[in-house]
Amino acid sequence: MSSLSAMQKMHYIVDRSGNFYRINGNDQLVAASGREDAGVFGFLEANQRIGGGKKAQFYSAVPVDEYEGTDEAKAALPTEQKKSANTAPRMEEAYKPDPERSDAAICESESKMSLPYDMKCIDWKEYLTHFCYIAANVHNYIDELNQELSDLDMQTCDMMHYIELYDQNEEDSIRLIALLKECREQRRDVKDEMNRVEWFQRAIGSSSNIAKARDGIKQMDKLKTRVYHPRKLKALFKDCPEKTVRSSKLIRAFTSDTCLDIEKEFTEEPDMDYITEEGEYMEYTKQTTIFDGAENNWREFAKQQADFFANAEQYMYNLQADLEELDLELEQTLREIEDANYNVAQGYKVFKHLKDLRNAKKEKQKELDCLYILTERFDCGAMAEVMDECVCDIESVLAEPEQAIQETDEVRELEPAMAG
Repeated sequence: MSSLSAMQKMHYIVDRSGNFYRINGNDQLVAASGREDAGVFGFLEANQRIGGGKKAQFYSAVPVDEYEGTDEAKAALPTEQKKSANTAPRMEEAYKPDPERSDAAICESESKMSLPYDMKCIDWKEYLTHFCYIAANVHNYIDELNQELSDLDMQTCDMMHYIELYDQNEEDSIRLIALLKECREQRRDVKDEMNRVEWFQRAIGSSSNIAKARDGIKQMDKLKTRVYHPRKLKALFKDCPEKTVRSSKLIRAFTSDTCLDIEKEFTEEPDMDYITEEGEYMEYTKQTTIFDGAENNWREFAKQQADFFANAEQYMYNLQADLEELDLELEQTLREIEDANYNVAQGYKVFKHLKDLRNAKKEKQKELDCLYILTERFDCGAMAEVMDECVCDIESVLAEPEQAIQETDEVRELEPAMAG
C-alpha cells in the first residue's frame, strides 16, 4: 500500500489485543465495546491521537477496509505486533523474501509522486500538517530503525557463531551464505534509511522549522476569518450582509483567459467576498498590550534593532571562533594529561580547568544557537538598512514639534520689525 493511498483511507485505532477505540464526550481516547462502536479517523488524526513515546507502541492505525468481511480484529493488525516478545521466527522464515517489496522501483511506482506536481491542487494546510507530524515523530522512527539494526546485527552474530562452532556440509554452507547475504542486504537498507532520515532532519526536520510550519497553519486558518476594513466608503459597508462561504475559483483562474469568458456565470452568481488579497486592513477589537500605558522610546527600540542586525553576523562569527579556540584548548589539555602524572591537588586543578572550559563552551554554543534562531529567517544586512531608515524617519517625526516651536519664535521676533 502506498503512503498516498493510506492517507486517503479512514482508519480504526486498535491495540495489540485487538480492542477498538473511540472518542468520548471529553475528546479522550477510550476503549469501544466492539468494532460497531469504534471511532473512525483520518490517517493524520489517527496518528495524532496515538501520539508518540512508549505508550504509542501499543496502538496502531488500521485501515477500515481491512476489516471488511471479517469480525476478527487481530487479522488486520501489523505482523510485527502479532509476534510475541518471547518468540522468534525460524532463520529461514526471518529471511524469507517479500515478492511485493523486492524491487524498489515497484514502491516508487506505487507512490504516484511523479513530477511535476499540480501545484493548484495541493492542500497547503494538509501538507504542513503532514510535515509537522513527520518531523515531530521522526525520532520514534529512528528508534525503530536502531532496534531493527541491532536485531540484524545479533542475527549475523548468531550465524557467525554457528559457522564457527558446528560443522556444515556443502548444502548447509550454501544455505548459510544465502541467509547471511540476505541479512547483510537488509542491514544495508536499514542503514541507508537511517541516512535518509538524518539528512531529512538536517535539511528541514528541525524544531525551528516545525514551529514555522505550525505558525503557517495558524496563518492559513486566519484566512477564513478575514474581514475587509473600508478605507473611505464606510457607509457603503454599514449594512452589508455577512460574507458567505464559497467554493474556490483558483482552478478557474488558471483555465480562463479572462473573467469575460465566464461573464454569464458570475452575473448569475455574484461574488459577495470583500476580503483583501493579503489580509490588509483587518478589523481588530481593542485589547490591552504591553505598550499601553507605558513610556515607549521608539527611537531607542529601532536603534537597538538596527544595531542588532548590523552586528549579529559578525558576533556569530566571533562566537564560532571562540568555540574553535575552546576546542583547541580542551584538546591540548587532554594531551597534556596523557603524558603527566598529577597528585591529588594537581589532578583536581586540571579537572576544574576542564570543567570550566566545557561550561564555557556550552554557554557559547547555546548563545550561538539562539542567534541562529533569531537570524535564520532574515537578511541581516537588509534588515539593518531598513532599521537605520526607520531611525532616521522617527528622528524626523520627533523633531517636528521642536522645529515648529522654533519657527513660531522666529515669527514673533520678526513681527515688531514688520509692524515698524
